[in-house]
Amino acid sequence: MAQKTWELSGEYMESCNCDYLCPCIFTNPQAPATHEHCIALMIYRIDRGRHREVLLDGLKFALVIRSGRVMADGGWVFGVVVDEKADESQRQALSAIAGGTVGGPPQMIRDNLVSDFRGIEYRPIEFTADGLRRSTQIPGVLAFAIEGVASRNRSGEPYYIDNTAILRTGASRSRGPAISKCRASASRLAWPARATMDISPRSPGELERKPRSAASRLLVRQRVLIVGALAGLVPLCWLYLAGISASMSAMDPDMAMPPKGVVDLVLLLVMWWVMMIGMMLPSAAPMILTFASINRNARARGQPYVPTAMFASGYLLAWGGFSVVVTLAQWGLEQASLLSPMAMKITSPALGGALFVAAGLYQLTPLKRRCLSHCRSPFDFVINHWRSGFGGALRMGLEHGRYCLGCCWILMALLFAVGAMNLLWVAGLAAAVLVEKLFPSGIWIARLGGLLLIGWGVSLLGAA
Repeated sequence: MAQKTWELSGEYMESCNCDYLCPCIFTNPQAPATHEHCIALMIYRIDRGRHREVLLDGLKFALVIRSGRVMADGGWVFGVVVDEKADESQRQALSAIAGGTVGGPPQMIRDNLVSDFRGIEYRPIEFTADGLRRSTQIPGVLAFAIEGVASRNRSGEPYYIDNTAILRTGASRSRGPAISKCRASASRLAWPARATMDISPRSPGELERKPRSAASRLLVRQRVLIVGALAGLVPLCWLYLAGISASMSAMDPDMAMPPKGVVDLVLLLVMWWVMMIGMMLPSAAPMILTFASINRNARARGQPYVPTAMFASGYLLAWGGFSVVVTLAQWGLEQASLLSPMAMKITSPALGGALFVAAGLYQLTPLKRRCLSHCRSPFDFVINHWRSGFGGALRMGLEHGRYCLGCCWILMALLFAVGAMNLLWVAGLAAAVLVEKLFPSGIWIARLGGLLLIGWGVSLLGAA
C-alpha cells in the first residue's frame, strides 16, 4: 500500500438506507443491514487539509457506497464526487485521496472491500450546517438532510455514540471514534447507476431474499473455523491453569521454596503467557473475525493471502512480552520477600491496597479511555491501521495487542494482590475485561470499576 501523504480534518455527515438505528454503528459493520443491501452517502467538509504541498482547506468531497447486507464482507460499489470549485492541482489531490491511490483508509477500502469502482466526478457540493441540522445537495447525484437527536445533558449538542466504525478518511470529528446520533428527514440518490444504487423505500419484507453466494458460504465456514479454534484454545488454557492450581493447592503453603533457576523462570513464563491467552483471547475474538473478513476479500480479489493466524500471533506476542515482564516482577518480589511463592500473592496488605488504588486511578485516565476505544472498535482499527502482507498482519496484531496492554495491564497486575493461582479472581478479571470491551457502556463500566477498586484499596490501606 502506498505511503500516506495527506492530512485532513473537518466534519462529515452521513445517511444510509437502513432503518433507524443502523446496525453498522454498534456492530462494527458485522451485522446485516435492515435491507438486502446498504447504501451509504458520506459528505466531507475539509476545514484544514493538505496533500503534500497542495492545500485543501474549505473544499468538500463525497463517497457513495453500495454493499451487500454485511458491509464487512466487501463487494462494495464505490464512487467519488469531488468539489468542482477545486482547481486542477486540488482536484488531482482530492481524487487521489478519496479514490484510494495515496495510502490511508481510502486505499485500504479500495484494495480490500471494493469490487466495482465507478470513478470520480466533479460537481458543486453544498454542505449546510444550522444548529443540529445538516443538509447536503450535489445536483444530479444526491441530496439528504439529517438532524441530530438533542442531548438531555449538553445543551445544543446531539447524543454521541462512542466507539463506532467511522470511515475516517481524515475528515472526522475530533471526538475520535464517535458519531452523533441523527435522524434523516430525506434522502435521494441518482448516481452512478439506478440499477445498482437504487434506494427505493420498500420495507425489508418486500425485498426478495437471494440465496447465499459461494463466497458468502465460504465466509461463514471461515468464521466457524476461527470461532471453533478460539473455543478450543481458551478451554485448554484454563484446564492447564486448573491443573497447576490444583497441584500447588496440594502443597504446604508454608513450605520453603529454593531460589528459582532458569528452568523455573521459563516454566513460570509459560504459565503467565497461557493465563494471558485464556483471559484475553475471548475479548479479542471480534477483532480477529473482522480482520479475517476483510482479509478474505483480498484473497477473493487475487491479492496475496495472509492467514488470520498471523494477526492472532502478533496479538499473542504482545501479551507474551507482558508475560516476560510479570515473570521478572514476580521473581523480584519473591527475592524481596514481598510475595508468597505458593499463592503468588503479595504478603504486604499496604502494598496490595496501594496496587488496588493505582489500578482504580488508571481506570479513570485518558490513556485508559483511548486504548479501550481502540479495543472496542474492531472495524475502525482495521480500516485505519491496515498493513499488507505477512509482516503487516503480524505488526497489526502487535499494535492491537499494544492497545489491549494499555487498556488492561494494571488489571492483570492485580493478580499479585489477590493471588495469581486464585482462579475465581482470574475468571472475574477476565469477565471484567470482556464487559469493558464488548458491552455498549463499556467505558462507563470501566470508570465505575475504577471507583470500586479505589474504594477497596483505601479500605485495605486503612486496615493495614
